[in-house]
Amino acid sequence: MKNLDYRTKYGLIYFLILFFTSNIEAQSASNLSNQSKEISIQLLYGRTPALDFERNYPVLQPGKGDAVSDGSALFALCANFSKTVRKNLMWDIGLETGLNSYQLRVIADEEFLDLGWEQPYVSELTFYDVLYSSAILSFRYNIPLTQKNLIFLKAGVRTSFFLPIVADIQFRASPQPNQSFNIFSTTVQYNEKNNVIISPNLSVGYSHKLPESKISLNTVINTSFSRKEILAGNYRINGDQETLEGRLSKKMMLLTLGVGVSYSFQ
Repeated sequence: MKNLDYRTKYGLIYFLILFFTSNIEAQSASNLSNQSKEISIQLLYGRTPALDFERNYPVLQPGKGDAVSDGSALFALCANFSKTVRKNLMWDIGLETGLNSYQLRVIADEEFLDLGWEQPYVSELTFYDVLYSSAILSFRYNIPLTQKNLIFLKAGVRTSFFLPIVADIQFRASPQPNQSFNIFSTTVQYNEKNNVIISPNLSVGYSHKLPESKISLNTVINTSFSRKEILAGNYRINGDQETLEGRLSKKMMLLTLGVGVSYSFQ
């Protein structure tokens, strides 16, 4: 009887040790996905679309002039705070500030504008002065891969404000010393009506937790889009015998890649 009590006693102790050990291991394995709170910061680089043009003349017609555009870069800094709602699910708020841009190329054929050169006039500039700030509210879902790695998905709403600025832009040529000819001119108004732009925001990211640490390294891809314009202006292209006119604009669309760090805590 004593021998049975001895076995029962130590068997129960062994069972309790095994139970708590397995629970600790299971909790460790899902540690990344069930942290109650997390703060993070990311540096973002992205691309934004080309300008849109409304022309009162055919596009790129031979022997004429035109204005065209390519996509341009975006740079930003984003800070996030996340909190667990339930297993693998968090709500997330982000504050982002950045610098958007737009690219402009002006072309004038010799038949349209005779500068005395043996080639068409071609000039382009990229303007890095479109300042903005955004608040992003999302739900985040974590998909654990291993004990230290996970993929996360975010879906939410971005609220953006672009700083109102008026930019006077001219493209000029100097065919002779002390001679200057204004080929292209426009006045571009950034966020003329002080609009706050609301747009969907989608993200997918990867997180790797450092050994023996609450710090993780992250990389994330974000996209957001809206039909709202962030800048617009009327333009003129001056030739020898005629002037071409049109309107340029840019919509709120972005695709960014971010790298950063996060810190998890209770």
